[in-house]
Amino acid sequence: MAKRLKRLFCWVTVFILSCLVLICPVISNGSTNEEIPLNQHGIRSTNPNVVDRFVDANGRSIDKILVSSPPYPPAGLIRPFVANLPKPNIATFASSNTIANVPASTWAFGCSATSAAMMFGHYDNAGYDNMYAGPYNSGVFPMTNATWGTVVINGETRALNPLSATRYGLDGRTIRGHVDDYWVKYGSTAADPFVAYGSEHTKGACTADYMGTNQNAYGNSDGSTHFWMYTNGDVLYDYNAGSGNMDGCHGMKLFVESRGYAVQANGNFSQYIYPYSTNTHGFTYADFKTEVDAGRPVLIQIYTSGVGGHTMLGFGYSDPSTIYIHDTWDYSDHTMTWGGTYGDMQHYGVTVLKLAAVNNPVPATSSLSPSSKMAGDAGFTLTVNGSNFVGNSVVRWNNVDHTTTFVSVTQLTTTISAADIATADTVPVTVFNPTPGGGTSSAVNFTVNNPLPVITSLSQTSATNNTAVTLTVNGSNFVDGSSVVRWNGANLTTAFVSATQLKAYITAAETANTGAYDITVFNSMPGGGTSSALTFTVTGTSAASSGGGGGGGCFIATAAFGTPLEKHVQILRDFRDRCLLTSSAGQVFVKFYYEVSPPIAGKIAQNEGLRFMTRCSLMPLVGMAYLMVTYGAMAALLFAFSIILLMGALVWIIRRKMVVVKQ
Repeated sequence: MAKRLKRLFCWVTVFILSCLVLICPVISNGSTNEEIPLNQHGIRSTNPNVVDRFVDANGRSIDKILVSSPPYPPAGLIRPFVANLPKPNIATFASSNTIANVPASTWAFGCSATSAAMMFGHYDNAGYDNMYAGPYNSGVFPMTNATWGTVVINGETRALNPLSATRYGLDGRTIRGHVDDYWVKYGSTAADPFVAYGSEHTKGACTADYMGTNQNAYGNSDGSTHFWMYTNGDVLYDYNAGSGNMDGCHGMKLFVESRGYAVQANGNFSQYIYPYSTNTHGFTYADFKTEVDAGRPVLIQIYTSGVGGHTMLGFGYSDPSTIYIHDTWDYSDHTMTWGGTYGDMQHYGVTVLKLAAVNNPVPATSSLSPSSKMAGDAGFTLTVNGSNFVGNSVVRWNNVDHTTTFVSVTQLTTTISAADIATADTVPVTVFNPTPGGGTSSAVNFTVNNPLPVITSLSQTSATNNTAVTLTVNGSNFVDGSSVVRWNGANLTTAFVSATQLKAYITAAETANTGAYDITVFNSMPGGGTSSALTFTVTGTSAASSGGGGGGGCFIATAAFGTPLEKHVQILRDFRDRCLLTSSAGQVFVKFYYEVSPPIAGKIAQNEGLRFMTRCSLMPLVGMAYLMVTYGAMAALLFAFSIILLMGALVWIIRRKMVVVKQ
């Protein structure tokens, strides 16, 4: 019985395993799985652009991929445009990020070479300033290749880009270049033109030279480039494809080295992405984010059955899975989903290049445009001129970093807000280049000037002698903390009300002598200056000698509170002018007050203890005066009556308690 059970178990096990093999075959990309059909090149792959497959010395399967997209997008392709590109953000927790200063170039003799040119154009703007060595734009690669226009070759109109493909006469070149030696017509497999010359130019200044693009010697028809990737999604570092072949990724490293720079160890590779087809691993969206956060654009590889593969440049992302690209067919920013499709073209791989760090130079600043503004002006664009600027240079305004746009190695721009120029000041402007190397330039000063004040009218233009006056000055360009009213050139105690109004206190001492006096307003430096004058006349009869009158000062209150502009003093002056001086008895009291109060006020002003006691003593009078001026005599009387009642009640309670204690 036991033997029968063992045989039954063995047969069931074999049956289940057979079912698993038939139903769930091996699904890794490029396996012998019969469910994956042969592509047009006889390779069992979902990628129609895999043209060959072989096993390397380590026993791993490698795919050879042809990239040969046309110079124009396929008919009917709908490309998502980006309306608002996310700003660069290097925070590790960022949900979106883009790399600054990544050029957008149209297809120039190969999409792969053009995408690589955009990548190296970015690095040329980011401190690797020999990637583009031409004369245009002071040797800094521009943000598009529009400046070089187009050329007609064998009936085809082609865009020009000297960083992608050099040509005689392009960008000042005086010898043959890539286009002259290798280009006939898109898709052509005819012999390269240099064969007729008997020699080819020395490879040097463009990506297509090194990537094997368009070159018959590497089996590339015009417009095409080859890349190699491990079939299973592993990383294939710096693959040297051997004689008669050139891996575009390896060629990019050769270009970098030709420009005097280096690639990090294991810093250039091509890799299938995850997810793609049935791969269980590969280059991920998270890996792409890491490259973008490090400031490194990535070549995006896509395929379609109708077009021989296409290369674009990825330079940003937005979670959960959107990537930002330049597709080589216009100057716009576009989007696609990681691992998704672009039109009908499937995203399947990437090509990554990591440059070794170089030391940024120390920047130098020479001038600013503009170099000054008026305090309170609106925001503006500041241009900083100098040298040794790099793509990630930062303008610092008064030691505060401002968002900066790189224009060239000699020019940066930044936006200065209205808040930055709210007050007059001399502001140091510097430029900072980050590490490695780098440093901070010496400062060039930007001047925020005070405006020249203007006065248009005075609240009164005359007063009798020996009379204190609170004067309101109307005009424009008054500045808080800067503007001061002057009496014949001498500063008066001044209070800022608004940009169009000041208040100044003229003491009785200033009006002791009759005559005409100049009233001006002075704004301090930088900028500033003195306004034109208005005349204030002092006549010969004082308020005290005429039996009282308005406009004078409250001497004792001023001594106690320290300034005639203090609010409690102003309440007492209002009480004097609006209540006391409206009756003959009040005028007599005011006259008496002006005669006896100045020496008393002088004593009070010299002793802090007396000033404090006087302030305390005056507070009930201030309260009564406020009620009298604001609500009338009846309100003041009610208040006084209430105080009397309160005090009486307090005295009564105290006396009752004392009686109880005695008993």
